[in-house]
Amino acid sequence: MIHNYLKIALRTIRRKTGYSIINVVGLASGLLCVVFILNWVIDELSYDKHIPNNNNIYRVVAEAGTGSDRWHQSVTSLPLGGAMVDMFPEVKTRVRLDKNNALVENGDLRFVEQYIILTDPEFFDVFGYHLLSGNEKTALSAPYQIVLTETMANKYFGKENPIGKTLKIFQYDPDGNGVDYEVTGVIADPPKTSHFTFNFLASISTIESVSPEAMEVWGNNSYHTYVVLQDGSSAKKLEAKLPKMVNEHLGETIAEYDLYFRFYLQPITDIYLHSDLQYEFLGNGSIEYVWIFSAVGIFILILACINYINLSTSFSLDRAKEIGVRKVLGAYKGQLIKQHLTETLVLTCIAMVCAGLLVELLKPFFFELTGKTHLEFDRITLSLQLLLICIPLGLISGYFPAYLLANVKTTNSLKGKIQASDKSQLRKALVTFQFAVTMVILVGLVVVKQQLNFVQTKDLGYDKSNLLVLRVNGNSDVINGYQPFINTLKSSTELIDAARSGSMITGGLGNSNMNYTLPNGDKHFLKMYRLPVDYDYIQTYKMTLLAGRNFDEAIASDTTQAFILNEAAVAAFGWSMEEALGKEVSYIGREGRIVGVVKNFHFNSLHHAIEPLCMFLNGSGFSRITLRGQNPQELLNTTTAAWKAHFPGAVFDFTFQDEALFSSYENDQRFGTIFNSFSILSILIAFLGLFGLIGYTVHRKTKEIGVRKVLGATSLQIVNMIAHNFLKLIIIASVIAIPFGWYLMNSWLKDFSYRIEISPWHFIVAAVTLIAAALLIICIQTIKPSMASPANTLKEE
Repeated sequence: MIHNYLKIALRTIRRKTGYSIINVVGLASGLLCVVFILNWVIDELSYDKHIPNNNNIYRVVAEAGTGSDRWHQSVTSLPLGGAMVDMFPEVKTRVRLDKNNALVENGDLRFVEQYIILTDPEFFDVFGYHLLSGNEKTALSAPYQIVLTETMANKYFGKENPIGKTLKIFQYDPDGNGVDYEVTGVIADPPKTSHFTFNFLASISTIESVSPEAMEVWGNNSYHTYVVLQDGSSAKKLEAKLPKMVNEHLGETIAEYDLYFRFYLQPITDIYLHSDLQYEFLGNGSIEYVWIFSAVGIFILILACINYINLSTSFSLDRAKEIGVRKVLGAYKGQLIKQHLTETLVLTCIAMVCAGLLVELLKPFFFELTGKTHLEFDRITLSLQLLLICIPLGLISGYFPAYLLANVKTTNSLKGKIQASDKSQLRKALVTFQFAVTMVILVGLVVVKQQLNFVQTKDLGYDKSNLLVLRVNGNSDVINGYQPFINTLKSSTELIDAARSGSMITGGLGNSNMNYTLPNGDKHFLKMYRLPVDYDYIQTYKMTLLAGRNFDEAIASDTTQAFILNEAAVAAFGWSMEEALGKEVSYIGREGRIVGVVKNFHFNSLHHAIEPLCMFLNGSGFSRITLRGQNPQELLNTTTAAWKAHFPGAVFDFTFQDEALFSSYENDQRFGTIFNSFSILSILIAFLGLFGLIGYTVHRKTKEIGVRKVLGATSLQIVNMIAHNFLKLIIIASVIAIPFGWYLMNSWLKDFSYRIEISPWHFIVAAVTLIAAALLIICIQTIKPSMASPANTLKEE
């Protein structure tokens, strides 16, 4: 019996080649998207799940504030972890991470490396890492010890055994000439599914050897602290005890500066998808993106199912006599259902094979699109995923058409007549749903594209073009030789302006509290982001001074007693710009006065509102040199030559300001690219089904078209006849889609402090696009029968 079902199924597929191709292409495309989305979602949900005992590991983070202002930060102080171990028996141990970038040297090999992490010896036990060589108990037990990843060991030592050898690193080196770190271990490269990463692990006791007092300073929040709780301990109960510790160690500071401050715990497995605090270790993912792409995957499957159901119920009219004959010959209803389900499953299996081949073919594109090059689509896992998707997909898609066919009355089916009204209503409902989903996706495409364009083109408060930023990396030759270097560049025609600073204005800045004493003696404290600059910084970045003056080399007191605030800072203090000038304030241990107000500029991504900022002179201590030129490439060439001439021993480490800014939106750009790709494919799947459905509708009306042409109908009237019902469904679908599209896009946009406003034009553009595509398909499908001679279409009658 099964053999017979298969034989008839294959015969039907061959006979209805066009119908079969449309279904296979639609199903295969849908399966391709769903497999890619499924693996992306699984990977996003797997972050930090590889860590043993992860249910007992928490990151300690802080909420702080002044007045009504509150902020959350992922960094805390060095002594915090040890104090928690000492005060609370439920805390088993702690680990601290100090992230650094620094120049690393081994002979002639010299590179500026990222993710040099200073940490505790307990790192290996807590996070479940094991050394490939070296002793885990002693590898980080003394100052200036370092563990290399396999990649870094090969980079600096090749095939040699690095254990016992040294690397010179310009980090925590008191004289600024680098210090030797002893290599005590080699570790496998960290997994990609972790919210933190590393290239080197150095001993955190190095900090104590350089600055012993740092281990007792509770106000320097620069480190990530993790604690491991005893089995059965409650994180909530521990959090309730933390205010006692805060009062003991920070009580005086909180009272002096009128602060709000508390610690709380984050489960380590929640960090990647549920945390977006200040100073995160890396750019985290978003649970909202997981939900969005999961929804897109589900809707793609639904669209593929709708395509199949619509075409199956439509083409069932052609099989009416076949069904009648089978019933007369004794076929049971169950047998007819099994026959149709077999046909569906055969088509689904063909689509599954095609999808598997497409996955293999398009894997490189997927890796580039998502950045998840670590994913493995092995054949067994891929086959299981496709089977688990295809079996329910085939049964759901095939059962309803099969049920309708099996319930047709024998007398009607032998006459070739089927009461199609119920099916027609079903098809209308499904097509309307399909149009509504497509409309929501089109709105999403328009909004996402416009928001990402807005991010790239918004006025940032400074001119980001033609800015070359050089990293000093603590090199004393560069710091001391800055002026001769700039003089050389000024002798060329490429350099326009040059400036020094202590930070780069992408990705956020550090902050401290500014103190202003009110006339009645009360103190007003305000969290203020800090930007150490030189005299030429504002001019080089083409920022706008709204009030007061710039820093002036002729005024000696400016070096330690002058501050320039942004508009946000002035507004937070409740002053006008003119009132702010001359106000005496205390900041970062300096007593001085406000000499200028600069127009607000973005020093963080557009996800964050512009916050209060203070600029001040930093003397000779700087970490960045910014150059503005006429032509970026010519400026780079000239600067490279001058750098080699002046600083032959220093690494030339540079970036362009606009490129650095673009990289800070990498996650948003990647989301937009992935969303656009899968959304466009889902729209094509929907239009593919519409193409088949309209084609069949035109085929069924071929003789009606012939009659109408005999009666004088024009081709335009025939197109209008076919289009009328579909356009009506599009209008209904648009009305349904508007609230859903508005809600979903507003939910996404709320993560941006600066964003576009959703307007009726977004929905009009989506609706016009949908109508235009539908009309194009209708015209393509009707042009041949509308141009055909009525004599040919009616001759069979």
